[in-house]
Amino acid sequence: MPLAGAYGVVNTVSLYVEHGQETFHAIHVEASSSFSLALRISLLAAALLAALVWILRLLVRRLIRVLAGLSGLIALSILLTILVGIILFVIPSP
Repeated sequence: MPLAGAYGVVNTVSLYVEHGQETFHAIHVEASSSFSLALRISLLAAALLAALVWILRLLVRRLIRVLAGLSGLIALSILLTILVGIILFVIPSP
């Protein structure tokens, strides 16, 4: 992460002449607060994704244990049902 361990961030954006909505306040105050919000949202999204991956790993391990105790045809039927569900969920319908 580019800002990990940083004590601060220096705003190097410059605005020499204001035009319309491109004002000093818009560039130096509003844009930096928008950047800060976007950074916090992306960090939250990364944390949620990491948690989701961890949960999925646990579920897959549990599923493997359950399937190992079943007969071959039942295990195959369960896996195909899961696969079809994933395909129908991921691929959008026209």
